[in-house]
Amino acid sequence: MEALMRLEPSSYFCICWKVTPSASATAVANDEGHFWVVSARVSGSAVTGLGTLLSGAYVGMDAGEWGGGLHRIDRSTSEVITIGPKNGKCGDVLYPECDAVTGVAPIPWKPDCVAVTTGKAHLSTMRGALIEVCGTEVRVMLQKEYQPAPPIKPDAQYPVGHVPFLGVYTKGDVLTALTASHAYEFRDGNLTDERPLPPREILGGVSVSFGDADIVRVQPYVQTATSRAYGYPLLIVK
Repeated sequence: MEALMRLEPSSYFCICWKVTPSASATAVANDEGHFWVVSARVSGSAVTGLGTLLSGAYVGMDAGEWGGGLHRIDRSTSEVITIGPKNGKCGDVLYPECDAVTGVAPIPWKPDCVAVTTGKAHLSTMRGALIEVCGTEVRVMLQKEYQPAPPIKPDAQYPVGHVPFLGVYTKGDVLTALTASHAYEFRDGNLTDERPLPPREILGGVSVSFGDADIVRVQPYVQTATSRAYGYPLLIVK
C-alpha cells in the first residue's frame, strides 16, 4: 500500500491503515523535499504516525500485542533504521517486538527531534510512555503508573504497569500527549498542564465525548442487564 502526502519538513501527519505482509519501507522526496511516497509493509501492523524532519522521516507501527516499533528513513539515502534495541526485552524503551507506536509528532522546542507515544493494553499487560527521539537516541519524557482496579491486587499475574498512551500532537509551541482519560501538555520540555478529558455520553450505542477543545473521544460501549463495558478508545484531534 502506498500513499502520497504533502508534508512540510517540520510538520506531521497521522495515518491509520492496514498494510500488507512482508517488510520494507521507502521514501522519495522531490527537489524541495516536500513530497514523500511512503510504502510500509509489516505483517499485521497499522501505520499510526509519520513525522518528517529535515534529516529524515519517522514511521510508527502498531501491531497490537505483537509490538510494532519506530522506523527512521534517512532523507538523503532512503536507508531505513529501526529505532530501539535489536536484542532487547519487553520493558526496554521502544523495543519493536513489544512496543506498539500510537503516535508521532515534532517537538516544537527541538526541531531535530520527534515525540513518540507507545501504548499496549492486552490481558494483564499495561504498557505505555511518551518518548523523545533525536536521531537514534531515545529518552522517556513521561510514564504514568498503572494500578490494577480493585478488587484485583498487584501480583505476578496482574503486575503494576504503565498507562498506555494513545497519541501525541503539536499545536503552536505546545506538545500534547494523550491517554484514554487525560491530556498532558508540555512547553519547552516541561509538563505544564494535566487535564482530564470530559465525561462520555452514549449516542446510538457508542460512547463519545466532544467537550474538549482539541480532542474527540470515541469508544465502543456494551450494556447488558447486569453489566456494562467500554472498548478501547479512539482519540481524534479536531
